[in-house]
Amino acid sequence: MFFLDSVNHIRRLSETAEFIKMSPYSYSCFSLRPARIHIDERIWYVHFKTSDEFTTLLPYIQAVEKEATHFENPEYLEFNIAGTYCALYPPNQVVARFFFDRQEALSFVERFLAYLDDLENQKNSLTPQLKTLKRPHLPDLIHLLPLSNWGKCGFKTVEARDRFR
Repeated sequence: MFFLDSVNHIRRLSETAEFIKMSPYSYSCFSLRPARIHIDERIWYVHFKTSDEFTTLLPYIQAVEKEATHFENPEYLEFNIAGTYCALYPPNQVVARFFFDRQEALSFVERFLAYLDDLENQKNSLTPQLKTLKRPHLPDLIHLLPLSNWGKCGFKTVEARDRFR
């Protein structure tokens, strides 16, 4: 019985299709789900979409949030805002974690939308900084190596040697 009550509780928390209007940003497709990993009792993560694209704000977020990292493929920006991990996926998807409950997550969403609104209003006084972290691909790394000591480690590397020469 306890298990079924918990499952029903999770289903109710995970339901979507909420919409709240704020100026100029609003959100839809709110979803609260249990995280695979968690910190203490904070076991929930939230996913939602903003009404407007925030792609143009990414350089300004990176200018304000010094620890923000922009990744190229897939494109997203991750940063910590007031102790909450966020990942922004252009053009308008947001994932944030960890939360105690639905109310804390909804409160975060409202603060986050206000944050975007403030950035929109302040962007004329900020210097945009978009530094992209490109994750290297193995073939690109292999071409940086001298390729002169293949096989000296004792591992069979013939396939890799022949493939990248």
